[in-house]
Amino acid sequence: MPIFEPPIVNDNPSVQLDTKGIKYRLFKFYGPYPRGRSVLKIDGTYRTVDFPDQITLASASEVYLGGHIYTVTQAVADALIAAGY
Repeated sequence: MPIFEPPIVNDNPSVQLDTKGIKYRLFKFYGPYPRGRSVLKIDGTYRTVDFPDQITLASASEVYLGGHIYTVTQAVADALIAAGY
């Protein structure tokens, strides 16, 4: 059976690098870190979503949350490949 791992994006820390104060000093040494992105099938179309809410998840017929590895059927794998994943 094929497997599917949703895409990732490399994010920077969520703190401004020029922020003052001792509690922010360490963040200026951090680089980008990987974050999983979710793939949802809504109305027959696969979409990549960064932070899906409960309403969006409920409206999706297929949900692949970022950071996880999924075993999919060959038909789903073909549809994901056709969609560019």
